[in-house]
Order: sequence, then structure tokens, then C-alpha cells
Amino acid sequence: MFSSLLLATALTTSIHASTRSDTIPTNHTPTFKNQGEWEAYEIQQLFHDHYKPQRYALFEGTQVTSQTYRFGLLTLRIDSVPDGITSLLSRGLLYPGLPGPIFGPIDTLSLWNIVELKALSPSSQIRRFTCWVSNLRMANPISYAFELTNPQGTSNMDLAVFIRNARLTFLYQVGIII
Repeated sequence: MFSSLLLATALTTSIHASTRSDTIPTNHTPTFKNQGEWEAYEIQQLFHDHYKPQRYALFEGTQVTSQTYRFGLLTLRIDSVPDGITSLLSRGLLYPGLPGPIFGPIDTLSLWNIVELKALSPSSQIRRFTCWVSNLRMANPISYAFELTNPQGTSNMDLAVFIRNARLTFLYQVGIII
């Protein structure tokens, strides 16, 4: 009797484990042809796992000189920018001291390697990006992902025009670039 009960319990546990939907198959690991594919997959997973739409305030009173943007006492330098992206800072969409982990209170930061993630933008009103932020005290830059939303955005809208009426709706510190 005891051995029958033990066998029934073992079979039930085995059947239950094989039908559970939260078990991870061992052969489910994606393969990547190169570093770029892996990075794209990781960013896609980030938006899937951590996405929560937000609404950030604009910084009022941005002062612009050449590639330097002044936000009160804090300065942000921008290097190697794609066409149309400078209004991201001049409008005060991204700035040092944003709520959350971005940038922090360091007095001078550099923003660079801004890349639009066209394949990850779910609609023509939403555009997603990654960028790197660094300062003289950091050995390596920090990678961020962010999203801009423009309710009037269209699929063929120029980036500068899109940013003109956009709001920052997502911001996430991805990690340190090594």
C-alpha cells in the first residue's frame, strides 16, 4: 500500500512538472551571429521586461552654446549626433538630474552614441533609442534606453520634426559599457 502511494505521488509530480508552463526548455537559448544581434536582443528584452510608460517634465531654461547644453549648474556635452537629435537637449527632453537613475548630479556629462532603434518602435507615434553617458570620473560610459512619444507622429516624419512635439515617456539605465 505504501509503495503504491509513493509511486502514485512520484508519477503525479512527474506529470505535473512536465505540463507546467513556467519550466524553461534547455534548448530555448537564442543563437546570435554577432555582438550586434545579441545587443539588439537584450534591448528588446529590456523593453519587454521593464517597460512602464512615464511622463517626464521638460527642463525649462536650457542654454545652448555649440555642442554644450547648460541646465542650471549642470552641463551636458553632446558628441557625434545624428541629424535632428540636437533638439532632444535644446527642448529639455533629456537633461542631467532627471528623476530616476539617469545622469545624476555630476557637473559635466557627455552624451554620445545615440542610436534610434527603428525595429523596436511599436508604432509611428513612438521612437526608441539608446545612448551612452560618461564623465571624466568614469572609466566606462553607462548605456541608457529611452523612448519618445509624439501623438502626431507618422512613419515618414523626419526625426527633428518628430522631436519637436515629442515627450520623454520611458527612460532606463541599461548598464556599464565595457
